Amino acid sequence: MRGHLAIGLGLLLGVTAAWAGDGDAAAPVPSTRPTSSAVSGPSTQPATSVHAEVQGKLPTKYAYHQVAVWTFDKKTRALAGFAKGEVAPGGRAVLESVKGHAITFTLGRVKKVEVWDEPGGKRRLEPMVEFKMAHGTGSLQGSLALDEPKFSVEYGLGEPVASVVAMIPVGSLPAKAAAAIPTRLNVPGRPEELDDVLLGSASVGLLSLCEAVEVYGVTGRTTRPQQWRQIMADKDADIATIGAAVLARVGDDAGTRRFCKLCLESRGNEQVWLVEHIPQMPPSAALLDAMVQLITADRTYMAWWGPNVGVNDMDRRIGLLESLFAKYTPGQVKPYAPRLIAWAKGRKDATLPKRIEQFVSAPVPATQPATTTPAPSGGSAQPAVADTSTTAPNGASARTGD
Repeated sequence: MRGHLAIGLGLLLGVTAAWAGDGDAAAPVPSTRPTSSAVSGPSTQPATSVHAEVQGKLPTKYAYHQVAVWTFDKKTRALAGFAKGEVAPGGRAVLESVKGHAITFTLGRVKKVEVWDEPGGKRRLEPMVEFKMAHGTGSLQGSLALDEPKFSVEYGLGEPVASVVAMIPVGSLPAKAAAAIPTRLNVPGRPEELDDVLLGSASVGLLSLCEAVEVYGVTGRTTRPQQWRQIMADKDADIATIGAAVLARVGDDAGTRRFCKLCLESRGNEQVWLVEHIPQMPPSAALLDAMVQLITADRTYMAWWGPNVGVNDMDRRIGLLESLFAKYTPGQVKPYAPRLIAWAKGRKDATLPKRIEQFVSAPVPATQPATTTPAPSGGSAQPAVADTSTTAPNGASARTGD
């Protein structure tokens, strides 16, 4: 899948390590380009002139990062605001997409950082730029690759809005990626443009599973369901997985079924990453059935990071259990109770069987009756999950809340 890992503090957060690596690097030289900009049109400053000294030592034509912020109302999932700007190494940009909701972006110097493509893979040095994203009292910092976009979310804790952030390097994207990812974004901004940026990134393998699930958790819907179905049908298995994850996150039935199939059939780290995101998906009968199969399977869901790498990891089954108790009713889980209890009796936690028994024995609210349908996995019954989504204007299913 897309992306690589940097050795350091950001390993488990999906963010490359903050200021990791001490390879050859030169601080950026002064430039006539503003270190930050909020103009809507492209700059006339040649991209290759910004980082001439660094380019002499590092194999890149990197110039600066274009930053775009789409802000959504948490209740309605409607686009509430948009802002964009540019920030070069050594510069700072403050983007305020909605009044009072300002995000500050700071870039440091370009330097070489030690990375690997997969856990246990060959390590190498790659040029990256130090970055920091801050809002209110919270911040995120690390290193940005110069040959791929980075997507993040500002959740706006205690605020009525949350934002999706795209940081796209200019001048150093591979030709195929530069052609696929739109960068001419229009003020005041549209949800369709965010979808197009994400689709373009996914189509060339530059959208990670974590980014896809996180971003569409904020938007709650997609304006391009058919295009994501095309991504789900891609010949590249990793790209197709991203398409399934996006569609599952917005409640699309076909996407959910495909995502469940991937979770059940994959193995190793790939399965761990998929299982890790199940609790973020909208509840459904297909997902509940897959969760029970995964919970009771004779395996653990812990990542392997390679020899001589110490990581304090935990079994993702814990998240599956908590999601089962939090998102589904006793009536929906009850048909699976015998299987779950039999599995729980073999665990070290002696309280788990009783917890399951107490959960499925709890009274069912009159407004949410427990009904069943045939189970596709061969069990006695498939719980019918209450509809917790609404239909978006484009026909895709969109969650109304978490």
